[in-house]
Amino acid sequence: MAQALGVIPQEQPVKQVMAWLRVLQFLSIGALGLSTPFVSLYLNDIGFSETYLGILLAIGALLEMTLIPVFLNLADRRGLHRLMYRLFIVGFAISNVLYFGSTHIAVLTVAFLLAEITIRPSVVMGGQLVLSMQNRGVGKLGNMRFYAALGFAAGGFVANWLIGKGGFPLSFLVAGIVGLVSLVFTGVFPASITDHHEKHAPAPRRPAFKILMVGLFLVSIGLRAGFAFWFIHVRNNVGVSDDYIGWIVALFPIGELPFFLLFDPMLKRLGGRLTFILGLGGFSLFWIGTAFITSVWWLIPLMLIRGLVFVMYHLGTFVLIQEVSDPRNIATNQALAQITIPSLAALITSAPMGWIFENWGALPFFAICTVTGLVGTAVLVVNYRMLKPIQAVA
Repeated sequence: MAQALGVIPQEQPVKQVMAWLRVLQFLSIGALGLSTPFVSLYLNDIGFSETYLGILLAIGALLEMTLIPVFLNLADRRGLHRLMYRLFIVGFAISNVLYFGSTHIAVLTVAFLLAEITIRPSVVMGGQLVLSMQNRGVGKLGNMRFYAALGFAAGGFVANWLIGKGGFPLSFLVAGIVGLVSLVFTGVFPASITDHHEKHAPAPRRPAFKILMVGLFLVSIGLRAGFAFWFIHVRNNVGVSDDYIGWIVALFPIGELPFFLLFDPMLKRLGGRLTFILGLGGFSLFWIGTAFITSVWWLIPLMLIRGLVFVMYHLGTFVLIQEVSDPRNIATNQALAQITIPSLAALITSAPMGWIFENWGALPFFAICTVTGLVGTAVLVVNYRMLKPIQAVA
């Protein structure tokens, strides 16, 4: 274990490094599958209204957009990427223990906000660390994220059983434990994703990156709100009971699994820009499709379509940000594009979007999610030529 929490020696066989990476992906994202889909349901059950949940999302977004870029900028400057990743996992675990240990509104609010400022940063930092290892000739991003999706599916299945035995809090407790266990395998990552920190002057950000942030801001209006209320809609409007929510959670990654394996050849054929834009547009249409489903059986084909476009959008984000970023500020740019910008969108729109869902219903809510997503996609299409990889511009 001491070696696991340190640095894996250079002479370590590649096969063993790959095995550790797969286990880490499985456990770290599996912990999310045990917890994140059920938080809004649990809080809704114990009296948190959709409007109040929207307000909490906005507060969490404010904390994310102010704190996380500072943390990741520090990681870039000091080469502390692995340490920062570990801290995010510990924060996530603590939040789940708080969910398990209390029903007091103040404690649950702290738990919710702590999760808000650790979950997305852990996914972003973990993805960038995987990508950095790919650049060093170890593993492929799509292949590694396959095991992450497998972990999320397993988490959903196990959560379904745990919820039946002890309710949502029991699943939260196990999520925290699994998250902490995953720390054992984080030593497979390098301490830093780059050796450029503190060797050069700060790198400027290209216009392409700024255009990308504009598009992502518009898309994030629907993404953040849509994810927050999707499971409430499926339970309250489609009629999926709590006994089967875990199975629905597992459908998400199962629909993604084949496309994670196909992502690397797809990326080679289409390139980062086109892969990302197609995924973004397709995922925006997923929201309006959700609004019209009337039976749980429609979720199966919907999840397969979602699996393709989500993988293109999710992994395409990492690739495109890296392509338009200087090596000296990759982690900071990942934080700005994947955390700060979505958090800003959530800060401005989460409370009104929660009110819309509560008072106007699912169709207007998901229609707004789709329209804002398509407008954001259009911004990137119009500026397609400017999104060339930095190597092609140099």
